[in-house]
Amino acid sequence: MVTRHGTPITQHPLRSRVNTGITAGQHFHEWEACHAAGLDLWRWESGGYPVEFMAKVLAWHRLHNLVQSHTAEAAAARIKRR
Repeated sequence: MVTRHGTPITQHPLRSRVNTGITAGQHFHEWEACHAAGLDLWRWESGGYPVEFMAKVLAWHRLHNLVQSHTAEAAAARIKRR
C-alpha cells in the first residue's frame, strides 16, 4: 500500500490539480503502461501476456503516475513556502 501522511494515496486528494484538457482512451493507457514497464508491445497486443499480469501492470502504472503527481505537488508546496 502507498500512503501520503498515513492516508492511502488513492484517497488523498491533490490540492492543486491542473486541468490539461487531455483525454485518452483505455487503449492508450494500456500502451503507456506496457511501454513504462519495458514490455513487448506486440506481445501485449497479441494477448501474449496473462490478463491478470496485464491488469497488474495497468494498476502499477496508474499508481506510479499518482505518486509522481503527489511528489510534484509536495515539491511545489515546499518551493512556495520558501
